[in-house]
Amino acid sequence: MKYGIYRNLHNGKLSIKESKSGLVVGHADSVRILKANFRVSKAGVMKIREKKQKAVVATVHGLLSALEGFTAFKGRELSLTTALGKNAFTSLQEATRVGFNPYKYTSFVNAETETPLANAEEVYINNTGNMQAWGIK
Repeated sequence: MKYGIYRNLHNGKLSIKESKSGLVVGHADSVRILKANFRVSKAGVMKIREKKQKAVVATVHGLLSALEGFTAFKGRELSLTTALGKNAFTSLQEATRVGFNPYKYTSFVNAETETPLANAEEVYINNTGNMQAWGIK
């Protein structure tokens, strides 16, 4: 099952939203996502720039393979994928640091080269904003 992950602006955690239903299933301190797709609402970015107010406009969608510090929301459950094995891609190459700043970019970017990113084989995100990706496409 695919999920969308974003930093929650109110509780300091990562929110995990089921992609199909759009329902938040819980919150976590860190997640590992396989077959990740980086998504940013360009209209949302423009609104942030105009109002200078935080909003959730950037999410990473994919298959959850691992998480830490998970708390279910309203008793909802989630499922982790084991099809590719835990940490399937991390040993293949160096990680790419991923960044997003709605005042500078309209997409997720390679934090060092500022090149826009669309997909990755694997992504690690924690609630402090650290995001790393492997198998960038």
